[in-house]
Amino acid sequence: MSKNDKIRFAIVGMGAIADFHAKSILGLERARLVAVCSRSEEKARAAAKKYGADWTTDLEKMLRRDDIDVVNICTASGMHLEPALAAARAGKHVIVEKPLDVTMERVDEMITACENTGVKLACIFQNRFNPDFIKLKKAVDDGKLGKPVAGSAYIKWFRPQSYYDANDWRGTLRGDGGAALINQSIHTIDLLQCVMGPVRSVFGKTAVRTHDIEGEDLGLAILQFASGALGL
Repeated sequence: MSKNDKIRFAIVGMGAIADFHAKSILGLERARLVAVCSRSEEKARAAAKKYGADWTTDLEKMLRRDDIDVVNICTASGMHLEPALAAARAGKHVIVEKPLDVTMERVDEMITACENTGVKLACIFQNRFNPDFIKLKKAVDDGKLGKPVAGSAYIKWFRPQSYYDANDWRGTLRGDGGAALINQSIHTIDLLQCVMGPVRSVFGKTAVRTHDIEGEDLGLAILQFASGALGL
């Protein structure tokens, strides 16, 4: 591929987050949105019309196309693995909306499949590219702030019950992997680890206090990082 060639994308899953992916692709000079896929023909047709792409409800058929380089997985969190495996088998690079999936077993299976087929796998953690965070990360890496001995993350977001009721997978263990931690807080947790390094041990507690959901809406944890630093 030359530096002038456009990278050709397809999106699987036409929920709310897919709109962000599509608009980002359309905003890149060297990218083109080729196709969209959804189990709902209505959603697939509407997205295709909105973004100027082909549409289908048949994932395997779409993956047989030779004009797709990358597949963006925007399905419900607990449904990321299967389309990712299919894309990897088809030789397409894979971008997955966070989280990669909802269990470590499914995440490991996805990683192994992409390694075995030689395709790239990426997960969306866009906050790493925020200008302020880039400056902070560089300052820490350059030693300008000394040796980090502690790091903390405090997420005060609140989702109303209507947010969870809007989709039957939200706030469930099977579909969402939980709730507040894996869905809302995951970006901040990622930034904490990006600055402080990998976590060696965790002592934590989750609870459900203000919602009618299966997953947690409250979580606290004490961390020990591999560096010896502590976290909260």
